[in-house]
Amino acid sequence: MACRRMQHMSVMSRERRQYMRKAKDLRLLHPWYLLTVVISSAGGGLGHLAVQYASRAMGFRVIAINGSSKEALCKECGVEEFLNFMQHTNEELEATIKKIANNGRRANAVLVVSAANKSYEQGLKFLKP
Repeated sequence: MACRRMQHMSVMSRERRQYMRKAKDLRLLHPWYLLTVVISSAGGGLGHLAVQYASRAMGFRVIAINGSSKEALCKECGVEEFLNFMQHTNEELEATIKKIANNGRRANAVLVVSAANKSYEQGLKFLKP
């Protein structure tokens, strides 16, 4: 009986290995490294986890928006560009993100982890049309 279980487990693991190999191949076919994500409030408790997942696990290009005191934390977590919202007006932030992300075409995704309503309004302006 134990042999059957072991044989079944080896078959399952072989199928799982084949599935994982195919999934890896599909990930390599899609140019994930070209996708740009803007994360608002990226230096907070949830924001820095989102930055790490987006940059390290998924391989996305991450632009962080937060206050100046969180710049070192964001850079350490894998942010390519950091924007201090206190130094920019709304129009300047929009123009800067448009310039940085995707050769002037804006960001592919925006993740807002802030509780401020202004962040949600701004987030829509950062996205591709």
